[in-house]
Amino acid sequence: YGGAQGKRHRLREGMMWEDGPEYYAKPQFLAYELDLPYSLVYPNGGKPGSDGTVPFGQRTTVEQHFALVHHQLRQLRNALALAQATGRVLILPRLVCGLDRAWMPHSGIFPGSAARLPLLDCP
Repeated sequence: YGGAQGKRHRLREGMMWEDGPEYYAKPQFLAYELDLPYSLVYPNGGKPGSDGTVPFGQRTTVEQHFALVHHQLRQLRNALALAQATGRVLILPRLVCGLDRAWMPHSGIFPGSAARLPLLDCP
């Protein structure tokens, strides 16, 4: 691809270009919104801050994190099956994680990180 169209294509592939909702409304795409019950995102209650996060002391347990992630994966599996059956391209939603991940034991976020929980854009 050359010109502006090619640049946009390369930026999309590099995850550096975000199209508006009208781009994904085309018939070849299948997009969906996650069903995220409040009780799964904030299982320990409390009022989230304006950024959607809670104080570190209210972070989720590993079991609560997996309940949240598995709930989203079931929806993803169903959407993928529907996209495959209809010959459409699945547009993935932004996933939410209760805890961060790392290669070593940690207390919910990578040590030294300024991340706040829950991670509303799961890595």
